[in-house]
Amino acid sequence: MIKAVFVDVDDTLIDFYASAHMVMDGVFRDCDLPYSERAFESYHRVSEMLWDRVNRRLMSPEGIGKLRWELVFRELGIEGCPWEQPEELLFSRLREVAVPIPGAKQLLQSLSRRWPVYAASNSGGNIQHRRLQVAGLSGYLSGSFVSSEIGFVKPDPRFFERCLEGAGVSAAEAVMIGDNPITDMATPKAMGFKTCLLDPKGDKDRSQADFSAASLAEIEEMLAAAPAAE
Repeated sequence: MIKAVFVDVDDTLIDFYASAHMVMDGVFRDCDLPYSERAFESYHRVSEMLWDRVNRRLMSPEGIGKLRWELVFRELGIEGCPWEQPEELLFSRLREVAVPIPGAKQLLQSLSRRWPVYAASNSGGNIQHRRLQVAGLSGYLSGSFVSSEIGFVKPDPRFFERCLEGAGVSAAEAVMIGDNPITDMATPKAMGFKTCLLDPKGDKDRSQADFSAASLAEIEEMLAAAPAAE
């Protein structure tokens, strides 16, 4: 029987890149840098590439901000701007801009009526807590487990062990919902969680997911059939 639900945040509940796109032109402007859609596309592409390497444990998340901006600046032919300036501006502004994934609020409303629901995210704690609040989602959560506070990064099993300990449930009593087959599905599945993959385009590896869905509305519908906690 399900007794707790854990949900990834970026690109499961909150659209990180839609949020970043809304503030990126201001970040470049305040750094006295020329901005175009190519600049954002470069940032998006480089970030995806680096986080994929982190998720596959090919590199550490430490220093990802520095390397990301160095690669973006190289692509754009920008010289002389310290990477810290756009990094700090971007994430300070992302604290106040959080675009929810369609169906996020409805999903959390529905699930939280039946079970405790927890955010489970690779991120900095201060920014993620604030973004959930700005997106209007925090009120439906019983708590949040964030890598910077836990000390371990998904897909490390110790991250998920801390989640289970904090919620007071076993893996067999837990569901993990996320958009990333590597960080959100594989380890929880091996530990005994039920896993549910958000796969809007239908192009992700579903082998580690007990369920997959193209939208959060579909996930809500699937879990509606599960028995509520006593």
